[in-house]
Amino acid sequence: MKLSESGEVFEVLEDKEGKRLRFISEVEEKDGKLWIGSVLMPFLGVYDL
Repeated sequence: MKLSESGEVFEVLEDKEGKRLRFISEVEEKDGKLWIGSVLMPFLGVYDL
């Protein structure tokens, strides 16, 4: 979710059906990418911003 300084929602990224990434517990933004991880599933996802 991307928010403005006043809390207005600009953008939401969703995988409503859980087909790509499930049980996401951590997201870190670095160098124009979102690094996505889970404590329950053995994966690391990378999303280019």
